[in-house]
Amino acid sequence: QAIIDRIKAQGTLRPAQLVESCLDLLGPVDVNDDTRQELISLADRGGDLRWDTTEAADASPQRVGDMLALIASSREYQFC
Repeated sequence: QAIIDRIKAQGTLRPAQLVESCLDLLGPVDVNDDTRQELISLADRGGDLRWDTTEAADASPQRVGDMLALIASSREYQFC
């Protein structure tokens, strides 16, 4: 929950910002460009991470959790 609270405190995040914030909070984790682009592409499917409506505030923690799980399953994270 603490990681989600820290990301929420940053306000609205563009997909690339979401990825960078998650990478930083998990390590920081240094991933290669291909992995970074894939993570951004996946984050982009959901658009900006927002907290300003009830619907967005309900969905955003799951999006953050999904991104954290994707990063944790990456080769770079496994071998850091």
